Amino acid sequence: VDNDTGKQVLQGGPYEVPWAVYTRRACLPDGNYTFNMLDDGGDGVCCDDGKGFVLLSMEGDTIWNSKGEFGREQSTVFVLGGDDR
Repeated sequence: VDNDTGKQVLQGGPYEVPWAVYTRRACLPDGNYTFNMLDDGGDGVCCDDGKGFVLLSMEGDTIWNSKGEFGREQSTVFVLGGDDR
């Protein structure tokens, strides 16, 4: 996760165990962020090695659901705080 100045404020992985469920919780201050998902295999987190997905949520509301198929990388911008949530 990068903030609006491009500084990385949160990092995860590597996630290498097949069929494992990884959960990451974090508290970030209000602001604009970009969530970046990278996959070395180039097929997202689905397909040949399992049926994974990436879910980004806040207070129970889904911000982004990759459904696992995104190629080598995918990013989504999200806002915390204010009226833009």
